[in-house]
Amino acid sequence: MFEHTKTILHSAIQNATPSTASFRVIPELLDLYDEEPICLAGVGKAALPMAWSVGQICNVVDGIVTVPEGYANAPSAQAYLSDGINVIEGNHPTPGKKSQQSVIEVIEKVQSFRAGSSVVVVISGGGSSLWGAPHPTIPDELYNRVMDTLAKSALPVDTMNVIRSQLGYLSGGGLCDLLHGRRVATFVLSDVPVDDISVVASGPMTHPTGGQTTRFQSMISELGFDWRNIPKRAQGSCSQSELIKIGDNLLALEGARTKAEELGFTVSIRPGFITGEAREVGKSIAEEITASTPGTCVVYGGESVVKVTGRGKGGRNQELALSAAIELDKIDIAATILAAGTDGIDGPTNAAGAVVNELTCRDAERDAGVHLANNNSYNYFLGSDNHIITGPTQTNVMDIAIAVRR
Repeated sequence: MFEHTKTILHSAIQNATPSTASFRVIPELLDLYDEEPICLAGVGKAALPMAWSVGQICNVVDGIVTVPEGYANAPSAQAYLSDGINVIEGNHPTPGKKSQQSVIEVIEKVQSFRAGSSVVVVISGGGSSLWGAPHPTIPDELYNRVMDTLAKSALPVDTMNVIRSQLGYLSGGGLCDLLHGRRVATFVLSDVPVDDISVVASGPMTHPTGGQTTRFQSMISELGFDWRNIPKRAQGSCSQSELIKIGDNLLALEGARTKAEELGFTVSIRPGFITGEAREVGKSIAEEITASTPGTCVVYGGESVVKVTGRGKGGRNQELALSAAIELDKIDIAATILAAGTDGIDGPTNAAGAVVNELTCRDAERDAGVHLANNNSYNYFLGSDNHIITGPTQTNVMDIAIAVRR
């Protein structure tokens, strides 16, 4: 049953790849550009196929996209490399020197776009870190402390991005300001659990609203920082372009449902179910699937969080899976549960997630409870057939969990 859930995951990822999703939206929206020369700027884990998709419709003559380290050389990327678009790398999941350098290069490139040319912007998840450099008004030391604190917090991604949008050079409308006076179309592949796609990648094309600024002040205070000591950046004068969503987590869930039905399962999908602490979500999924009838498949979507208290290595999906495995062992009913990030990356590991069943924790040499308590799910699964290794998928629409009652 491991292979069935992996097959379903593959279908989910394929259905959410921008090369597929983009073409459902972009053609009619970009007809207005006709053969006009277009410049392009992009960021995120899905930036390469998004840029490629635009290039299939428009006459892209110049551009730059920022992707995580190793993405451009991944086998999954080779079909999406385009002439005329410069591909650079940034750090992920935590900003670093490559991120700062990428911001410098993006600013230089955008400022060199031919006068009067229209611009297409493509945005996907991961951009907050890839373009992670402080605004000139924000001291480096303060910016780095906030980023480190966020990385260890259990805040959902949309909340973290509200905070990041007030601090970064290109975030919070920073890119929009650089494009002032140009005609711009902006396309977003969403990795956030809310309808407000302006926070994806910390909103490079959207200035923070008054409500978001108030929320920033509240959240940054809860993290132990005095918002009154954080310099206020001047808001630019650009006319913000409309943001067009080309896809989100539901694309992955629908792709999974189609494949699971082909495999003969009775399928239901649960958008937004994966939220809150990963270990609690894993337990809930195990309880729900074991209470169903054999032949049932439930596909869950969303994104959990992990409050890091241990010193182990893992990610939210591996932690969810390990918690689910512990619960399945207790209930002792035949079921398989897979949890993975659609981007192919789970925390600071090379795994996308893990797949487990009721037998996973029956290993006398490994104590699942100790590993879970230490946030050490990666090392619990290391060397087993439980790990899901996909490499970069070139998409990013949050996470998916696939539960099958055998």
